[in-house]
Amino acid sequence: MTVDSLSEALDVWPDVITIDVEGHEQHVLAGATRALDLARPDVHVAMHPPEFGADHDAVEATMTGAGYVRTLQWADHEGHDVWTPEERTP
Repeated sequence: MTVDSLSEALDVWPDVITIDVEGHEQHVLAGATRALDLARPDVHVAMHPPEFGADHDAVEATMTGAGYVRTLQWADHEGHDVWTPEERTP
């Protein structure tokens, strides 16, 4: 099940997507392309360092390619990025 397939089945699209999947962020984003394009939700991505399998460059490329801007970034035991559609950023 993907974000897109669930959204299509229920005819409900997300306002926010939170991703915390221990190195599989790209898989979630690959299944959310329609949601990113149609619903334009804010996206919160929690990611471990690259040595634990997280591909920060791929996530950044996907999000910027979809017209999103990183609007907040912080770190504790993992990194956290909040992505907002560029049309909603100042």
